[in-house]
Amino acid sequence: MEDAEALQRFLVARRARLVPEQVGLPTSARRRVSGLRREEVAHLAGISSTSYTRLERGLTSNVSRDVIVAVARALRLDEKDREALLTLAAPNTRRTRAIRPAPSVGWGTRAVLNAALVPATVHDGLCNVVAANSAGADLFRFVSTAPDTEPFNTARIQFLEPPASLLYLDLQSARRDSVATLRDSAEAMPDDDQLAVLLDELGTKSTVFRQMWAAPPSSRRGRSGLLRVHHPRLGDLAFERTAMAVKAGPTHAVALHTVVFYTPADPRTVDAVRLLGRDAHQPHNAASERCRTTKY
Repeated sequence: MEDAEALQRFLVARRARLVPEQVGLPTSARRRVSGLRREEVAHLAGISSTSYTRLERGLTSNVSRDVIVAVARALRLDEKDREALLTLAAPNTRRTRAIRPAPSVGWGTRAVLNAALVPATVHDGLCNVVAANSAGADLFRFVSTAPDTEPFNTARIQFLEPPASLLYLDLQSARRDSVATLRDSAEAMPDDDQLAVLLDELGTKSTVFRQMWAAPPSSRRGRSGLLRVHHPRLGDLAFERTAMAVKAGPTHAVALHTVVFYTPADPRTVDAVRLLGRDAHQPHNAASERCRTTKY
């Protein structure tokens, strides 16, 4: 309790001594606070307002060191204050990325994957691919450098991993789709800790994500529409994506998963789809509950 109160006093004092002009933010005569608002600090740090508010209240159990450093940078802290902030937040700060246990993929969803004649994947609300048929796994398997113990997350790949530019022929469009998906999830799950962790990670590590997240929401919805990719074995491919919301399992009352079907959009892709999954060195069984890959 004392640590939380000390952290709160520290952050309140440090943001109170900054004015918007010092950090390049607009100001107005109607401001009610002399220093920065909480949401302004969050914007400068590239994290959500909810995450910063939780941090200022001393709730640091799901906060990474990267987020603390980003807040220190936003508050223009010198080396002494930066170390003080890290010390105050240290007792409960998460040092490694937490991984959400994926809800099991229901038998109905597995049956749909097994029966699909086109590549198909199953996503959760955090852009994790939690299952795929063999063609769907082969379509994306080569692009991720994430270890086997972590889920294949399309948002992390698109914003944080250079190989994404080798897969997506229109990377900006793919990024907009992921941002739209994460916005929908943030509206549906405003208090979800793991979503906050993901948003904070993307915001602190990717300038492009910060800019797209801060921009006005677009009308497009994620995971639907045309997808153009380059496969290292089959060349340029074009797919029309169709998304279908499903229950995550028999014990869930709400739709937590989305099945995405990739229908060939041109004759060349029709021919290529027949070869997807045949040469995959570790094929994915649609009955598996997570989409795990050894090399992407």
